[in-house]
Amino acid sequence: MPQSEKPPRNFRAPLKYPGYPYHGLLRQALDHLSNKIAIVDGERELTFGELESRSNACARGLTHLGIQKGDRVALLVPNSIEFEVAFF
Repeated sequence: MPQSEKPPRNFRAPLKYPGYPYHGLLRQALDHLSNKIAIVDGERELTFGELESRSNACARGLTHLGIQKGDRVALLVPNSIEFEVAFF
C-alpha cells in the first residue's frame, strides 16, 4: 500500500502474541511481584502469588477431569477473579 493511502476503516493490524504461553507472563511477574495485588474484583483481591496458586489448582482439577494438552476448553464466566484464575 503506498504511503499516501490509508488502510480501510475495518482494517485491523495483525496481532503480535508473545513467544511463550500466557501463564509465562504470570510466572515472570512472580519474581518481583508475588505479594503485590494482581486483581481486584469488587471487594475481593488476589496477589500474584495467590493467582498463580489458584491457577495451578484449576489446571490440576482440569487434568484430573481428563483434559489434556491441546484440548479446547470454553470459559463461560463473567469478568471476575474466577475468569482470571481459569485463564492463566
